[in-house]
Amino acid sequence: MNLTSREVLAVMVVAVAAALFMVEPSEAISCGEVNSLLSPCLSYVGGSEGRPSESCCNNVRDLKNRAPSTGDKRVVCQCIKDQAWRFQDPASITRKASQIPGFCNVRDVSVPNDPNFDCNRIQ
Repeated sequence: MNLTSREVLAVMVVAVAAALFMVEPSEAISCGEVNSLLSPCLSYVGGSEGRPSESCCNNVRDLKNRAPSTGDKRVVCQCIKDQAWRFQDPASITRKASQIPGFCNVRDVSVPNDPNFDCNRIQ
């Protein structure tokens, strides 16, 4: 059976397309998105507000919806940790950040309560 180059190309395209559907999608959220969404929460985390703002809570809900997979949740966790280390007291920052989902009544958001937390432990 001799295939023409056009037929070989068609078979290769079909094989590649089939392989793409078999691969799990990678994480879709970036640290830039996480940081942008959580920026309204900085006044609470920094101590100038006694509780998270409504804008902060709305963005935490949005973040939860944008990070549904385990991989996404791990990315969110790591982004928060990376930001915490930019402050003088990263332990205080992560501790305050971890309280935000409770204030906002949002469950299953991967906010670490310790800057040394291993985000790969998130299931």
